[in-house]
Amino acid sequence: MRHIINKIVLATSLLFLAASCDNSDYEFDNLIPEWHHRVASIQDAPDGEVKLYDIDVESEMTFSVLRTGSDPFLAASVGLESMTQEELTTYNSQYMLVDPSYYTVEHTLSFDSGEAYKKVSAVFTAESVRKLKAQIATLEEGMSYCVALKISDIGNCSVYADKSYILRKVVITKPKLEITGSVESIESNPAAIDAAAYPEIELTLNMDTDNIWDFDCRVEYNPALVDQYNAKYGTSYQKLSADNVEIENADVTFVSGENAGQSIAKLKMKNPSSLGKYLIPIEVKHDIFIGDTYYLILDDEIHLREDMLSAPFHVSYDGQGLKGLIDDDPKTFWHTPYKDPYYYDKEYGHWFQIKFDRKLDHQMRIKYGTRNEPRTMPWTIQLWASTDDGITWESVAYLDNDKGASLPGRNASWESSVFDFPSKGVTNLRFCVLRIENKGNRDNNREMCGVYFNNGNSPACTGLIEFKIWAR
Repeated sequence: MRHIINKIVLATSLLFLAASCDNSDYEFDNLIPEWHHRVASIQDAPDGEVKLYDIDVESEMTFSVLRTGSDPFLAASVGLESMTQEELTTYNSQYMLVDPSYYTVEHTLSFDSGEAYKKVSAVFTAESVRKLKAQIATLEEGMSYCVALKISDIGNCSVYADKSYILRKVVITKPKLEITGSVESIESNPAAIDAAAYPEIELTLNMDTDNIWDFDCRVEYNPALVDQYNAKYGTSYQKLSADNVEIENADVTFVSGENAGQSIAKLKMKNPSSLGKYLIPIEVKHDIFIGDTYYLILDDEIHLREDMLSAPFHVSYDGQGLKGLIDDDPKTFWHTPYKDPYYYDKEYGHWFQIKFDRKLDHQMRIKYGTRNEPRTMPWTIQLWASTDDGITWESVAYLDNDKGASLPGRNASWESSVFDFPSKGVTNLRFCVLRIENKGNRDNNREMCGVYFNNGNSPACTGLIEFKIWAR
């Protein structure tokens, strides 16, 4: 082992002495080819997109050119120029070259001693962008305009061939001011909230591209958008009075170099006097940039839990019990008895009951869904309210299809109108199915739950796949 180490030390010493000799072929600089002393390359990906903005300001396409090589202290220069259409076609036959007269860019990039890179900008005037936009409109389908630039050796700096060019497909648009709320919501399916449960919602603004401008914008409630939304999505949301909507810090400032607004707007809403489903469009307003819109639904849905529900029976042989009403699964359901032990109540029929977390003294509406199953659809229903935790009951609504109630058939959803609550404050609600539609049986084809037997085998019963309530 000692013999091997001595040989390595001797060889290293001889190499060091050789490299130390003046004008030796073994000098460090002479060991590296001349072309490798100074090398330039484009740092960015060769292919991509550039967004140019159709507004009355300049737009930029930026990229970086690196200066590397064995001696970073040598000055270096490279040329920068547009490709020809013929050159561009060799890379992508669906690209049309953007005329280099549409932008200004440095044609010689000079690196000082120790300078590692340069940021390059190709600058488009607003007029050039408008002209280019008009040209893009005339292109055949599948074709695109492209800015194509390349760097070249002009005498004292080599160029790395694989990183010597940059192609950017042109996309002309306007910057967009995006708005995000502290309650997550999307346009096609807005979040539904109760104003009392969300007294304040924070609204954050961001630009969807690198911001190079100083400007102010404003956050506003725009009820005029409700009609447009309803037409687009086939909905029937109501407009909330502007008196019920307040936005604090509605004016938001943006500064160049920062994509986020300098302040957070705050949305505050008050419940309207009438129960309903109100769409709240909150819009970003700016004279030039595209403003995003944030949508909420002001709704008074009471999110039912299983511990809020009760019934005088439990059916284990069909359905999922009361949970089947509130699990948002159309394949599950609540069913009433049709096997022993049977259940019959002359006044209330087959029913379940809700115990509210707080007293409700204003209004309510309900929604339920029927099964795709014959002989279970409610034909007559009644809603009872209690103001004393279920000791006494007061009728709130009686709905009978024989009297034009329009309760649905099988595999359907039904939503009620708005009913007033007793002013004392409701603690409990009882939903009662008195009769069902059951064609081919007695009593004018309508059967009272728990009474008449279908073909002598089982009593009339009902089943629902969902139940929802909105109340205040």
